[in-house]
Amino acid sequence: MMFCDEKTGQFYLVPPHIKFEKKSRLWEQFLEFHENHPEIYENYKNEILKAINQGREIYSISIITEHHRWDRRYKISNNHRAYYARIFVEEFPEYKNFFKFKSIKND
Repeated sequence: MMFCDEKTGQFYLVPPHIKFEKKSRLWEQFLEFHENHPEIYENYKNEILKAINQGREIYSISIITEHHRWDRRYKISNNHRAYYARIFVEEFPEYKNFFKFKSIKND
């Protein structure tokens, strides 16, 4: 899914108004990874929605990441997990309390 900034007309992979620092090295690394592997977010999204449909009210993005590692589907940096959770909540704001967020350290 692509998002367009109404003011600049520039397209983004994620909404431009996400509430975290988008000029950090970690964010840039995540964007590069996300561009090369867009299917991973779809997989995260499906796993999260599955957990919601099973009646879970809170969850950990780490569980999904470790599941992917265990199945050897993907090699995912721990630095990327937080961004996948934030993108999900941006797409589905009704689940903003599904994850407990910590601040992301800027570098």
